[in-house]
Amino acid sequence: CSVRRSSLGVAIAFSLAVAHIVSRTFDRNYLNNSKDVCVVEMASWVNIISPNVYFNCFFWFRVIFVQCLPCLFVTIFNGYLLDALKKAQKVQAELLTKSSTVRKTNRTTYMLIILNAVFLLVEVPLSILTVLHTISSSVHEFLDYGIVNKLMLFLNMLIVLSYPVNFGIYCSLSSQFLAAFKSLVSSTLAKVSRQNKVSAKADYHRCTSYEHEQTMNTTI
Repeated sequence: CSVRRSSLGVAIAFSLAVAHIVSRTFDRNYLNNSKDVCVVEMASWVNIISPNVYFNCFFWFRVIFVQCLPCLFVTIFNGYLLDALKKAQKVQAELLTKSSTVRKTNRTTYMLIILNAVFLLVEVPLSILTVLHTISSSVHEFLDYGIVNKLMLFLNMLIVLSYPVNFGIYCSLSSQFLAAFKSLVSSTLAKVSRQNKVSAKADYHRCTSYEHEQTMNTTI
């Protein structure tokens, strides 16, 4: 794993995420019949392939490739991490002195396991709800969408709350991440402070030159 490969992986994941959702920005037309009423209708290309086919394809693709497969892969990855952690603990127990490198590796492994657990905790319920919604919409409607909408809001709120939790996990278990974050914040604050000083100095010179010019005009 290198920085280049990691950057490429992030770019590919971002591109695929945008590609799978971009059709939702063009599947509706909004018509203003009056000042107070806005009519929403399906785009012509959606009507050509039929809304049922379009939404079934979209949501089943989302269920399989966006919801279920990532959770499955993360679960498998967590299993490998736990196995690697147990092996590392056995090796560490056999050593007379605890190596700092081994401790650092164990801490990183613990961090990844906790992050993956948080991801599964907030994503699995949403995945199950999305699967039920897709089945209910494509096969037979059996969900109470008044309850479903409230659950969706609650689960989305949990996902949003998981972001600062992940940040806290990074800071508490990764000294390298914490040092890099402190360096970034301190350099940014120093840069802003220098810019403010330069701006204040420029304003001072501007005011001084203006007062000097006014004094010269009054003298003349």
